[in-house]
Amino acid sequence: MIPRKLLAEVNAAPSRSEDIAHHLTSRLQAFWRIYREEWPIATAAFQMSMTDQQFARAWHNIRQQGIRGFTTMVRKGQAAGGAPGLDPELIASAVTSMIEYACYNWTARGGDFPDRVIDDKTAVDVLSHVIVQAVTRPR
Repeated sequence: MIPRKLLAEVNAAPSRSEDIAHHLTSRLQAFWRIYREEWPIATAAFQMSMTDQQFARAWHNIRQQGIRGFTTMVRKGQAAGGAPGLDPELIASAVTSMIEYACYNWTARGGDFPDRVIDDKTAVDVLSHVIVQAVTRPR
């Protein structure tokens, strides 16, 4: 099932010596790959969370786990001088929302680019650039 796969791969903890940018990019690659490969399930889960209260709670719990994991990386980035003074949980929420919707939008037939296939490398490169900048750059 997609949530277990997501939680196992996307929320993997970084090693002590792992670079923040490398860790974020590898987690993003995992998320993008799972989303693209499991597109019908991911899309249905996203849409069901908008219409079914019980499903919305389950989806919320999955998102919260991802946000908590990403918050850890934001704090690590802040310890190294990135995003000073900003709320790490809000950064994590904003960035994970952006990732989720970008994946949905770029894989949906009716998204921003309905006649274009966005390849894995391009998607991961664009998203990881934006994310790494958000987490590691000083304001």
